[in-house]
Amino acid sequence: MGTEKIDSTEEQVLATASKPWLKYYNEGAHERVWNCDKDQTMWKFMENAMQTIAPGQEAMIYFGRHYSRQEFMEMVRTWAKVFKGMGIQPDELVVLFSPFSPQVAAMLMALNAVGATALMPNMGSSKEAIGGSVENARFAICFDGMYNQIAEALERPQFEKVIIVEASTGMSPVMSTVAGLLGRRANRKVMKAGKGRYISAAQALKTYGNWTGSFEEPFVPQRVAMVTASGGTTLSGHAKLVQCVNESIPYMIESALASREKAGTYFNVGDLCLNMLPPFVSTSEFVLFMAPLYAGCTIVFEPRLSPESFAASNFKFKPQITLMPGKGWEAYFNRVEKLIAKGHRPDLSHWKLPIVGGEGCTPEELSHWNALMKECGSKVNITPGYGMSEGFSVMSVDFDQYDYTANERDCIHVGRPFAGFTMAVFDKDGNELPAGKRGELWVKTPTAMKGYLGNPELTKKTLKDGWIHTGDLFEMDNDGEFFCYGRMVDAVYTPSRAKVYTFDIANYLRKDPEVKLAMVNDMSHKDEPQLVAHIVTVPGCKSSKKEIVERLQNNMIKWMPDGLSIEGYMIHKESTFLTSPVMKTDKNHYKKITKGYCIVKNDELVEVSI
Repeated sequence: MGTEKIDSTEEQVLATASKPWLKYYNEGAHERVWNCDKDQTMWKFMENAMQTIAPGQEAMIYFGRHYSRQEFMEMVRTWAKVFKGMGIQPDELVVLFSPFSPQVAAMLMALNAVGATALMPNMGSSKEAIGGSVENARFAICFDGMYNQIAEALERPQFEKVIIVEASTGMSPVMSTVAGLLGRRANRKVMKAGKGRYISAAQALKTYGNWTGSFEEPFVPQRVAMVTASGGTTLSGHAKLVQCVNESIPYMIESALASREKAGTYFNVGDLCLNMLPPFVSTSEFVLFMAPLYAGCTIVFEPRLSPESFAASNFKFKPQITLMPGKGWEAYFNRVEKLIAKGHRPDLSHWKLPIVGGEGCTPEELSHWNALMKECGSKVNITPGYGMSEGFSVMSVDFDQYDYTANERDCIHVGRPFAGFTMAVFDKDGNELPAGKRGELWVKTPTAMKGYLGNPELTKKTLKDGWIHTGDLFEMDNDGEFFCYGRMVDAVYTPSRAKVYTFDIANYLRKDPEVKLAMVNDMSHKDEPQLVAHIVTVPGCKSSKKEIVERLQNNMIKWMPDGLSIEGYMIHKESTFLTSPVMKTDKNHYKKITKGYCIVKNDELVEVSI
């Protein structure tokens, strides 16, 4: 556990010296990324691509309505005129709080065209966090169904205009009518336009759309194109807001193009890409919006984000490309298994690049899913990847379809770095570790963020000497392939100050044959750690709760370092852990649970509180 000592007699492979992953790419790929033509605004870069790459291709589908690339570009130009007419200034922050749709995508690009910056808070944040992140904005664009999350923040007197985008905006006429009926039947509370500062998208187009003159602002080096929300939070509890500059978009696209030269045939003209993740997720911005739009794919926008909706949408649309955290894929493969059990084996041969990212899964789950993919006719596996907002999306991808039956680690393989990226593992003193040793992942990339909005102190801690300090525990093998264990802050210390990662403890609990998932939380209120374990058992588990807890207790006594113990176990009836609004395990929910744990004492199952 923790960073291991290095045996100086071993042959050491260092990432910074050898970049062993470059053998998989064409010669000069790394340098080509850094030297690409990056001096363009995000909008101009994407507009040029849409005009030259498959200009007649269908760009988007949204609830039955199809949009051509030409139609989408015209939407962007129209909204740019609206924003100019509203008085939105270059470098001004404009709040964008909405799931993806063609209208919202066009607004995002239009803000960039006029030199403004879309500020996209995390939709899963608390009301207080959202209010703190939008305090400097005069204008906002909001999805009407987000009333409960943002109504309080938008009541601040600073806001001059709030454009309300209705859920039905941009749907086909039939689907728009159906959506309206369903909304009224459900008595859904929505944001209403026509009251003071609140104006509908249709009203905004009518009122401000007649603006004349040039709307495009020239390229300015290091101008912020958008602000996305990192999954983590600051010490104040606010989501970290990451500033992505215009230059990052060409760098990221060029990196993807150079990386796919020998890796496969994904992102081809006409490929269907399912996008269910919101715009504030940087991976959604790149993998599910900009990359497919650039390459001539067709994007299906589906904003109804849930594990069940993800499974249903994949069966409905049969996309070639999508990305979702592990909880979404778990729901998808649960449905696959149910169909197989009923004698209706689904055809999964449509897949080219099904990606698990954001939050992964266990090696056992991934191996099982890949077996199902093969059984159902897929020529590819589920593809794990790693990325973070601070580097604008993707950093590494498992291009080689790693064989998980041979994996000896308690984590999944996230592939090799994209061309142009340098990933390396370091110890706590800043010394680079060789292959086979665990430590913090640092990344050097031309796509690095400008910094955290309004937080220069945290920026200095994260960006040092050209490196992004990720805070993630990683290991590299001799071939330059990387493995992600978890967040380094998820750790406790023994009385002798030895560091133990809670995910290592959870991984050991999963070695029990009847444990499917395990989560270990530190519930300490003082200096001494107070650990609890949440357990999801395998389907058809035959042991009683007492038998499982007693077995786990005995195993942990043998394995746990001196001075550490698990104070209580909770066996959950659900088949998986609860998810957050962005489809990750809702760890905050479980950290609030203080009652209902149990241990075996004197051969009796005893309930304990923390």
